[in-house]
Amino acid sequence: MIEEIPLNLIKFNAAIYPRDHLYYQVTYRYASAIRAGVEFPPITVGKIEGDSNEYYLIDGLHRLRAHEIAGKKKIKAQVKKYKTFSEAFYDAVRLNSSHGQPLTTYEIARVIKRLRDEGRDWPFICSLLNITPEDAKKLLQKRSIEVEEGEIEIVKKPIVTVKERIIKKETAEEVKALTGVSQEKLLRDLRDILKTGLLDIDNRRVVRLVLEVFDLLKPIVHSIRSK
Repeated sequence: MIEEIPLNLIKFNAAIYPRDHLYYQVTYRYASAIRAGVEFPPITVGKIEGDSNEYYLIDGLHRLRAHEIAGKKKIKAQVKKYKTFSEAFYDAVRLNSSHGQPLTTYEIARVIKRLRDEGRDWPFICSLLNITPEDAKKLLQKRSIEVEEGEIEIVKKPIVTVKERIIKKETAEEVKALTGVSQEKLLRDLRDILKTGLLDIDNRRVVRLVLEVFDLLKPIVHSIRSK
């Protein structure tokens, strides 16, 4: 069913919508076309059973933002009904994977991880994303890092050549016992992360660790320079 819905009633929910990135060039190009009288296909919104007062965006983020920029108050939308938020998410992934701007590899990896965490099998995941199981597994591997024991996080930039090491307090004695060569390798790995731009500064855990390391390095650097 196609309806004309006020823009301020359409809710963006990151738990449903798979995109993390908005292409502003595309959005402004769409907005310019809308001002010129071009009519775009309807976006897709969803109503969740038990939460029927909300219109959740399922597909069409760039068209939605373009209408806002163009000064429009309403937008044509196909309204779909879902029993659960998970069902809405699956449909959002399927629609955003089948047309429009392609999902980024980071977005795809996040979707794969979430669906695997939910116990979904590879055929189901690949059918939503339109990729092969082999490509899906490779992508997930390149974008995954263990931040805590058993806890995997998806990073925005692929880890290809640099091995991340998790060092905990209980392994402090082991760290002290590292040879000079091993410590040198760790420092080279860190340097390579910084030089190649692999540091994920959008990750709050990473930022927190960077600040902690920075504070720890200051007295060491001062000591080295004063020798």
